[in-house]
Amino acid sequence: MAQAAMTVEEISALMRAGFEGWERTGVTIEKAEHGAARLRLKIGGRSLRVGGTVSGPAMFMIADTALYIAVLASVGPKALAVTTQMSINFLRRPPPADLIADCRLLKVGRRLAFGEVAIFSDGQEAPVAHASGSYAIPQGKEPGSAG
Repeated sequence: MAQAAMTVEEISALMRAGFEGWERTGVTIEKAEHGAARLRLKIGGRSLRVGGTVSGPAMFMIADTALYIAVLASVGPKALAVTTQMSINFLRRPPPADLIADCRLLKVGRRLAFGEVAIFSDGQEAPVAHASGSYAIPQGKEPGSAG
């Protein structure tokens, strides 16, 4: 297996620098390696909806973020990588517990990465959602990068 292009610490620093309010999202990067990432979303008042279930937008956000983190871990500090396609299937009603997003990239090319994300409620074996998506990977030097 190829070595990660960025560590969890490096990715976290990039997220803090590039995304205002990253610390307030409730997302923690638990693992980032070439082709994969695992994130945790702390569930609280803003991510719950009537009836005590986790909102769809919160599940979508953790899926998209997990895919982005896996791409960064695989190709390096490409802050301008963007979602080109994302689809999510909601499989069951999640309880008001932290969400765990397990992402694995199925293909990483020079210009495009494609992956899938299984989302679980903490402590449960069956996924509550499944997402797939792709990211465009910018070519050349990133704005503000050295060199």
